[in-house]
Amino acid sequence: MSERVVVVPDFETMSQSAADSIFEAIRRTPSLLICAATGSTPTRTYGLLAECCTRSPELFRRVRIIKLDEWCGLNADDPASCEMYLQQHLVQPLKISGDRYIAFRSNPENRQAECERIAGALAHKGPIDLAILGIGVNGHIGFNEPHAVFAAHAHVSELALESRQHAMLSKSTVDNPQELVRYGLTLGMSDLLQARQVIILASGSSKRQSLQRMLDTSATEPASPASFLWQHHTNAVCICDQAAMQDDHRDAALL
Repeated sequence: MSERVVVVPDFETMSQSAADSIFEAIRRTPSLLICAATGSTPTRTYGLLAECCTRSPELFRRVRIIKLDEWCGLNADDPASCEMYLQQHLVQPLKISGDRYIAFRSNPENRQAECERIAGALAHKGPIDLAILGIGVNGHIGFNEPHAVFAAHAHVSELALESRQHAMLSKSTVDNPQELVRYGLTLGMSDLLQARQVIILASGSSKRQSLQRMLDTSATEPASPASFLWQHHTNAVCICDQAAMQDDHRDAALL
């Protein structure tokens, strides 16, 4: 098993390991620009950051956040929006001021113009120092869906069915959010490849197949964003729990 892969016993240990890496990065770079994914996988990691901020607020006074992606069609105050998630789990707990937060608007009138705004902000304030990412069940990264050719920078993405079935949307207050939300706004693959450091988190048996596909470097997966990022980024690590790792790799990889 590659040294780039850290397999730990459970979700809590995975979260603590990721949080420790983030703490170390912030100590090295106090104005760290963190690209933050949403969903259940990084939630405990963010909770550990919030706990640390309560104890040592000075550590986070210059930290910056950029939102990885956002659903199109949901308002910012919808419980299922990425904005609500990040406000609850990162922005407010870490006391991130508006000038230290770059975020797609949740339901912009002009989606393309919004992507151009975010691309400009990242070009001015980037690159990303540390990207905290998860893996979709279909291998997506953010809303970079499986395609033969990937968009380089912030763009509007037509969502795959698997993405529209994400558990986050079940929290929405709108009727039939899976039908309403057909597009997403997301940073592009070049944005993520230019990040100085990437941490990919995977937890649970539902991610086992997509994780194995990402780690299988003997095969080329041009239609898998996770595989593409894993094979081409020079400073990416994967932290996963045993449930996400295939049975025949668990003992060899466990730390």
